Amino acid sequence: MRRLAIVMAALAVLALAWCGVTVLWGEPVTGAIHHAQVGALERRLRTEEAQAATRPRAASPRVPAVADGAPVGRLTGRGIDAIVVMGDSVADIRKGPGMWHARPGYGRTTVVSGHRTTYGAPFRHLDGLRRGDRLKLVTPYGTFVYRVTGTRIVDPSDVSVARDVGHERLVLTACNPVYSAAQRIVVFADRV
Repeated sequence: MRRLAIVMAALAVLALAWCGVTVLWGEPVTGAIHHAQVGALERRLRTEEAQAATRPRAASPRVPAVADGAPVGRLTGRGIDAIVVMGDSVADIRKGPGMWHARPGYGRTTVVSGHRTTYGAPFRHLDGLRRGDRLKLVTPYGTFVYRVTGTRIVDPSDVSVARDVGHERLVLTACNPVYSAAQRIVVFADRV
């Protein structure tokens, strides 16, 4: 009985340690999977950027076709530094935040969805963005700078946040609250 009690106590300590790591830094198994994929995505994105640099600049951006799950750019801002991939399927956003609805540079709404606790938690601090904060999306065909205009909490089924509004806008979405999929946090940003 004494050995069983020691084993049970050790398992309890390990479970608490696992919970602590997850709360502080995100879920470690999916984080490791994500970390392994990021290197490949960064190399592929650098190759795309190098190829784009050799092409002559056009008056309007030439948006290359990108397969789902392929990198399309890097998003940076307060608490965010992530490779963005094309698509919004479960498999796509395991690699990084997924871009869907429209590509930047054409006066429409671009939506990027990402995780807050798993797969590297690229949008972990999405709730830390404030009105006026800048976000930068660098793609092989252009650099796009946005200013945060507001944040909303919506139901997961509310897709009205992706509608076009007559000007270029970036919308970032993630599950809310952290460790739950009950709602979505949505950050709106207009192009500068």
